Amino acid sequence: MSTTNDPKAQKSNKKHFERLSKDAVPVHYDVALQADMRTAAQGGTFRFKGHVAVLVDISADAGVQELTCNAAELDLTEAWVVDSEGTRHAAEIRVDAATETATFSTGKTLGKGRVTLNVAYWGTLNDKMKGFYRSTYAQEDAQTGAKVSKLMAVTQFEPTDARRALPCWDEPAMKATFSVTLTVPKSQKAVSNMPIIKSVDEAVNDYSVFANVKSANPDDAKTNETAKKNEEQWVTHTYDRSPIMSTYLLAFIIGEFDSIEAKTKNGVVVRCFTPVGKKELGEFALDVAVKSLPFYAEYFGIGYPLPKLDMLAIA
Repeated sequence: MSTTNDPKAQKSNKKHFERLSKDAVPVHYDVALQADMRTAAQGGTFRFKGHVAVLVDISADAGVQELTCNAAELDLTEAWVVDSEGTRHAAEIRVDAATETATFSTGKTLGKGRVTLNVAYWGTLNDKMKGFYRSTYAQEDAQTGAKVSKLMAVTQFEPTDARRALPCWDEPAMKATFSVTLTVPKSQKAVSNMPIIKSVDEAVNDYSVFANVKSANPDDAKTNETAKKNEEQWVTHTYDRSPIMSTYLLAFIIGEFDSIEAKTKNGVVVRCFTPVGKKELGEFALDVAVKSLPFYAEYFGIGYPLPKLDMLAIA
């Protein structure tokens, strides 16, 4: 057996990069996620389960035979398409790890108009500082004063890592609106781009969007079993719909935080999140932000587009 280190030969073996088809593009995403936020010492698996429903606009006159989007390092367990008449069609899933894409086929033509692609899946809170990942920080124990390691789940999607948190059209030009739902431990706070519009104490395994998120992975079975035993410890937050934006601007953070807040003279709520017991460390940042937003709005003649601004420092 022989090998070659010829760069030209290696390059020829790589798949040719192709942008996603514009015959079918996203309009709106409904994203629901629940993560195992326990540390390894607590028996945590660092796994998260999700469900995404993507409203897709098919512009091709002849329709399309399949839908292709981006997905990386996700276990896609089930998919289906709801057509414009409300009929559900099971979809075959084909994943191409080399191109970080997933293709969904119902075996029939999806006609021109709007359909909804649903995907149930699992993923891992990685330690690569991209996608939906885990980060740790030290915090003083209130009773002993000893340093304790704390875990938080955060996102870094720029430029093309949203695909590690949800199947999506992960190209900046393919903008859409987003509605996010996060199921988290009651002891922790969850932040996303938009304000929370509803919070419900939820028995996670009865929460409808996760009904199809099954997995053969023993770690996932362990995560589900733990959630079932501790279902009273969870809360489900639903966030308002975002403006139209690229996937890399989507964000969510889960962890144990304190926060302080104020309003700008234009009525924008500004919050600064800190480790528990360290609110005073955020006062300067909050003061500067409250003054800066109106200044830049006047300077550029463009108002801040969201109802709130949240600031968190990630270690």
